[in-house]
Amino acid sequence: MNKSLNIVDFSFIGHLNEQKLEVLLVEVKRFLENNIDDLRIKRRVYIVAVEALENIFRHTDSELRKQNKIKFSIKFENNSYILEFVNLVFCKNSEKIKKILFNIKNKSKEEIKELYKATITKAQISQKGGAGLGLIEIAKISDNNIDYKFKDIGADICEFILEVKFDMKTIK
Repeated sequence: MNKSLNIVDFSFIGHLNEQKLEVLLVEVKRFLENNIDDLRIKRRVYIVAVEALENIFRHTDSELRKQNKIKFSIKFENNSYILEFVNLVFCKNSEKIKKILFNIKNKSKEEIKELYKATITKAQISQKGGAGLGLIEIAKISDNNIDYKFKDIGADICEFILEVKFDMKTIK
C-alpha cells in the first residue's frame, strides 16, 4: 500500500448491532495487522476503534437506533492515521458531549491521566457506561489529538463527528 497518498484505507457505513460490531472489530483488526507495521500505532488505533465503536453502540438512543447509519473510516494522510466516527445524536444531548470534550481538549497529557483516574474512582457509572470515560480513554490513548463537531440535520437530530489522529512523527 502506498502510504503517501491521501486515501481512505478502511471504511464502514451501516447500522450497528452487537453481531455487526463483533464482525466489524475483527475486520478492523485484520486490516491493521495487514497494513500497519508499527505495533504501538496498530495497538492504539485498534483500542480507539474499539472504544469509539462500543460507545456508539452502547450510547445510541433507542429512538435513533433504526435510523443511525454510522460511518467509520481509517485513513492515512499527511503522515498520520486518522480515524473518523460519525453517528446520530439528539441535538439536545450534544451539550453534555460538548462539555466533556471541551473539558478534555483543555487538558495536558498528565491532566488527562489524572482525569481518567478520578473518573474511574469517583464517577457514577451507569449501566450504559458513563461519565465520559470512553472519550477520556480515547483522548488518553491518542495524546489528546481529537477533534469533533456536531452538524444539525433537522428534527432535533445532529451528526456527531469525532476525529482521532495519530501523527507518526510525534507518537512515542
